[in-house]
Amino acid sequence: MLSHRRIAQARKRDLLDKVIASLDGAAHGDGPEGAPPVMGDLARDFLRLLVANGRVRLLGEVLDALTAMLDDQRNTMRAVVTTAVPLLKRERDMIGRKLAEHLGAARVELDEQVSEKVVAGVLIHVGDHVIDASVRTYLHTMRERLRQVRVSELAASGLLALKAEGQA
Repeated sequence: MLSHRRIAQARKRDLLDKVIASLDGAAHGDGPEGAPPVMGDLARDFLRLLVANGRVRLLGEVLDALTAMLDDQRNTMRAVVTTAVPLLKRERDMIGRKLAEHLGAARVELDEQVSEKVVAGVLIHVGDHVIDASVRTYLHTMRERLRQVRVSELAASGLLALKAEGQA
């Protein structure tokens, strides 16, 4: 609604102010009077500017860019971890620690996903890098290796030695 062209700017600004006010009220509930607002003046003015200039649909991109800048400043990396079943807390902590050590980051934020396609193990995406420690990929790799093995190689290694009839 805030990006709709046919809605007057004054109406959009009123709506934005009501939403922000309701957030403040919901956050403080029965809290003390004079509690600080949920959103600071700078953020509120920035949202008003986006709405006034018809750029509110870019808010997601702005938030992504700000998050990336903050992560860079704090030496934090983000990783998407996909497993067949939800991770336990100790597993999540261990993966975060190991990734931080491996990547040289102060901290790694994990976004967890569950997918039956993983079968077992873990699939980790960090930026453009993929760490695939899934059983599915392991089995696929094994299948491809077995396809490349020649029968003559197996026979030469003695794996295909046939026993003569009558031998136990």
